[in-house]
Amino acid sequence: GNPARLINPMDSRGRICGFSSEVKNKEFGYFFPDTSLTCVSSCPSATDYTKFICRTDADTTTANADTTAAWNLVNDNECFFELESSSVLNRCIIDVAFDAAFTAATAQASADSVTLTSVSSYPDSASTGNDAGYIGTFMADLYRFAGYIFGFGLGVSAFISFIYLYFLRIPAILPAIIWGIIIGIEVLLIVAAFMLWSLANTWASDGTHTDTESTSMLGFSYVMMGLAVLYLCLIMVLGKRVNMAISIVKEAARALGSMPMLIFTPLFQLLGITVFLVPWCIYVLYLASSGVMKIETVGTIEYRTFEYGANTKYAFLYMLFAFFWTSEFLLACGQLLIALAIAAWYFSKDKSTIGNSTVSWAAKTICGNHIGTAAFGSLIIAIILTIRAVISYLQRQAKKSKNKVMEYVLCCIQCCMWCLEKCMRFLNKNAYILTAVYGYSFCRACKKAFFLLLRNILRVAAVNMVGDFVLLLGKVCICLITLLRCFPIYTYIYIYL
Repeated sequence: GNPARLINPMDSRGRICGFSSEVKNKEFGYFFPDTSLTCVSSCPSATDYTKFICRTDADTTTANADTTAAWNLVNDNECFFELESSSVLNRCIIDVAFDAAFTAATAQASADSVTLTSVSSYPDSASTGNDAGYIGTFMADLYRFAGYIFGFGLGVSAFISFIYLYFLRIPAILPAIIWGIIIGIEVLLIVAAFMLWSLANTWASDGTHTDTESTSMLGFSYVMMGLAVLYLCLIMVLGKRVNMAISIVKEAARALGSMPMLIFTPLFQLLGITVFLVPWCIYVLYLASSGVMKIETVGTIEYRTFEYGANTKYAFLYMLFAFFWTSEFLLACGQLLIALAIAAWYFSKDKSTIGNSTVSWAAKTICGNHIGTAAFGSLIIAIILTIRAVISYLQRQAKKSKNKVMEYVLCCIQCCMWCLEKCMRFLNKNAYILTAVYGYSFCRACKKAFFLLLRNILRVAAVNMVGDFVLLLGKVCICLITLLRCFPIYTYIYIYL
């Protein structure tokens, strides 16, 4: 493969600039008014109405020797005068206002006794597909505000995170929040049921609604009241377990406060996946450009497509599997690291001996004893994700062939695989915890974790419910507070300084 086949521009004759033999030394694409382009050795550094770029070398020679013939070739859309431009992805994007350039070109053509007729506009960045667009503007903003993003997004948000964790440890704060929301939901259900019942009675006597409408509304009120009763029963059953979950969240906050380095675990995972993606992307880029290239034509527009053989498709699948396994492996290592550090903190009688050095110890322990556990657990998830990717491919093929039966069958299989993935992720996380506490192998830890979860299903449900809510509340609060601190400071500096 050669990435130039994917990235470099293609001229109106289907040749890849800088790659095809005829244009081997012409890596850049110069646009014509119809959005097509021709290959050139370099982008014009200045606007010149006496120099022309044409689709063929013969026309270029003629145009630059005879300006009258050149302007006629411009009208025929075979040549175009040079406009100052810069290279963007090997495409020459003009740096001057076209309207003024066209006015000057019209005057120059009139001086040569030619009237420009076919040139009314030049392909701007949007029509040539080189517009920065949302993604480009977003990246430009990232570059411009990098200092604010890293300063507030990492420093200030981390500081606010620790303040949030400190408040979670205050005895009355977390229970008040959790129980206030739980009771608030019950009150809302009761109020909604009463309002629906009142509305049903109003409809029954107002003479404008039918008996069916009022009866339906009354039925909805009964359903809402039934939900309120069921929710109340759930609260009564899970009451003690919710309190236990609140205590667990408090302990987690204390542990994270003792080992602040844990908060940077996702950054180390991100660094690892970035290092992996560099060679991975290079391999995929070469692989993607190794297919048989075909030139397709729609109207006057030509574009390239690639067809891949079975071996190349299997290679793509292998690369996808490698990505899944590596990313899941890094995720598993992060989960093991947190489990080991928290276990060391929890079982330590003297909490003053626990700190960031515990996190370093956990990392060394994983590398020395539990790498295989992380690899095995992540392998299972990677296999499931690869199977789901294959099913997605088959779903697209079935949709193209309009085979509805196959679409429904594959959709059901995809749903089952989705459920299996979620279950395995949850089981893996708890297996890593048992591995951290007892040093079990992966399979034994999975077995122990499964039966442990089965025996404590209500406790697990309560802990997950409370834990997920506290995490969501923390994410929202930390993001909003960070934003509210960053925006006025940036505004002040931008406007007044």
